[in-house]
Parts: sequence; structure tokens; C-alpha cells
Amino acid sequence: MKKILILIVVAVFFLSGCLLKNNSQDVIKITSEKVFENKITKNGKIVSLSTGIDLLESGDVDGAIKFFIEYENFYSQNPKYYYYLGQSYLNKKLYNKACYNFEKALALDNTQYNLFLNIADAYENANVQNKAVENYVNYVFKSNDSSKNSEIRDKLNKLSVQMIGTDVIGRISLTDRADVMKNSAIGIMQAFNPDTPLIFASVELINAKKSDKIQVIWNFIGNKGEIIPVNTSKFNIFGSKTILLSIKSPVTGWPTGKYEMCVLVNGIKNSSLKFYIF
Repeated sequence: MKKILILIVVAVFFLSGCLLKNNSQDVIKITSEKVFENKITKNGKIVSLSTGIDLLESGDVDGAIKFFIEYENFYSQNPKYYYYLGQSYLNKKLYNKACYNFEKALALDNTQYNLFLNIADAYENANVQNKAVENYVNYVFKSNDSSKNSEIRDKLNKLSVQMIGTDVIGRISLTDRADVMKNSAIGIMQAFNPDTPLIFASVELINAKKSDKIQVIWNFIGNKGEIIPVNTSKFNIFGSKTILLSIKSPVTGWPTGKYEMCVLVNGIKNSSLKFYIF
């Protein structure tokens, strides 16, 4: 009988310990997720950021925006607040407001590199192409995630445009394909794979004079903004025509990074195109 009693006591103690352990884990989990989201108003009302998030995820976007705006003073230092408000505006296709709030979230926590993609997407939808490009590029070179490289290259190349120079320089563009026989570039690009064998540049001249000296310089841009010349081409061409030139990949492949092709006329920088290899 004593043995049975002892076994019962031990069993109860063991089960109680398990329950206490599980409960304590649940408390820690809930606290870590919610404690910084809950606020108390002057009237004693408990406000939780998760309320706005739930409204957004349930499809009540207007309700979410109203909630977030009403309690902004509670969460002005919380990057999650601006992220979810940005998502709310994105759902309403209010892209400028979405950009503003995503950028606020990133300013509060600059380790959240995925925000660059949110910002880029919002700017792309707002047709602010240069800002979309800037943020896609920031994601590539500031995050350690290379899994999206192919996707982002495609996005950047869809956003590529011809640059228009001044005076005797017309349209300039870059690509990885060209019809050399026709002296014609095929497509417009600004993002290249490191194993791209040749990068072509197309430079249009408009009524260039015999005395005009055209120079094209290819630069690598270092992490601190330092300019490292890679290749230089000089031309004494006059009239109106298109120059097709190319630069060949190093044997080991292109170093990953930011590059720039500059066009100079008579030693003065006329125009330039940035491009990216990753």
C-alpha cells in the first residue's frame, strides 16, 4: 500500500512539473511576441498592434488604416507599425504612402533588408523607376541573400531605359546581345550575370564634328564609392551614326558589384549609365 501511495505522489509531482513547464514556455512565448505591442490609453483602454494587423489580414484594409493612424503616437518607434501601415496602403494602391511607411520602418531597423524589396515594389508600381532600381540594388548588395538574384536581374532589366546624352551624344544603352554585322545592339539591360561573356554599349552620335574626341570609359565602383577604371575606348568619328563597342569578361568572370559606363566629349563627361553585375 505504501509503494502504491509513493508511486501516486511521484506521478502527480511529475505531471505537475510538466504542466508548470509548458505553462511557463507559453507565457514566455506570448510575452516575447506581444508585450511591446500592448499599450494603455489615458482612459485605461488596452490597445494592441495586433488588432490592426488582424484587421489587415482579415481584408478590412480601411479599418486597419484607421486603427494604425489613430494610435500612431503609441508606435512611432516600432518598425512593425510602419511596415503594416505600409502594407495597408499598398493594398489600397496608395503607393507613395506605402513607400513612405516602408522607408520609416527601414530607418528604425536597417537590418530588415527585405524592406528594400517592399520599397522597390511600391516605387515600381508608382512608376518611379529610378527609386525602384535603387532599392532592388540595395537589397542585392546589402543582404546576404543571393537566392533572388535571377529574379531581381529580370526586374532591373525590365526597368532599364535608354539614357539620352546632350549635344552630340544621343541615345546610349547597354546589353549582352548585339548584331555586330548591322552595328546594332539588341535589347536594353542594366543587370548582368557574372558569367556574361560580352557587355555591349551602343552610343549614338548626332552631328559630331571632326574635332570632337569621343571617349568611353568603363569604371568599377568600389564599396566606398571609389572609381576604378576598367577599360577605355577613344574615337575620332564625325557625323551622325551609332557606335557599337563591347567589353570582354575577365577570364575568372566579372567581379560582383556596381559599374558605370561614362561618355566623354573633348575630355568632359557628357553622360553615363550605371549597371550591375551579380
